[in-house]
Amino acid sequence: IIVGGFFVLSKTDYFGDLPQSLARAVKAHIQAASDSASMEDQAAIYDESVLGSEYHYYYGKLSDSDKLIYRQIYVMLDELKDGIVLDTDDVDNVSRIQQFVLLDNPQFFYVEKSQYTQTAKLVFSPVLNMSKSEIESAQSAISGYVSACMSGLSSDASDYDKAVHFYEYIIEHTDYDENSAHNQDMYSVVLGHTVCQGYAMMFKYMCDQAGIPSVIVTGATSDANHAWNMV
Repeated sequence: IIVGGFFVLSKTDYFGDLPQSLARAVKAHIQAASDSASMEDQAAIYDESVLGSEYHYYYGKLSDSDKLIYRQIYVMLDELKDGIVLDTDDVDNVSRIQQFVLLDNPQFFYVEKSQYTQTAKLVFSPVLNMSKSEIESAQSAISGYVSACMSGLSSDASDYDKAVHFYEYIIEHTDYDENSAHNQDMYSVVLGHTVCQGYAMMFKYMCDQAGIPSVIVTGATSDANHAWNMV
């Protein structure tokens, strides 16, 4: 996850002249500055009910305070908010937590990276790689892809049968291509070309839809970074 720092402008009049990602961050900063909720209130607002039915393996490894940050980032990405204020000044830790959010939740395929403004607290903002209309179009295409895959399952398929079916369906419909668009997220699989991270993200997403616990694992071979799944 790439995190960048920047100066914040004081007037919203500048929005039209700013890159989209920077404008989102400026708006997020202004919005956060007017947010009077205490961190105790935030913990109540962002309780565990905000999480979806995905298998959140990495979430379970966090401390209670880091779990709150995870849930805040989850809601920010799920609702496509411009940003969110976090009760921390530890940028590296927030970046680590956001990476866990993305590994647990392949449905956030539209997140490119994040940026922040920093004072005593962080205002954390996503940088999206699609417009909202493009995200909706991609979500529709993903839904169709998943439905087509699921239609090939028998009614009495075991979890093991389902996992094997997902694996075979994905590799039979996708070519490995290091130059493919969106190849670090699951949308690339729908487009038919991806790399290891894209394969792993889509497989995790399929397992989530079927209620099968699956974890995206990252590491390195002798000459490259790599991603795969544990089920």
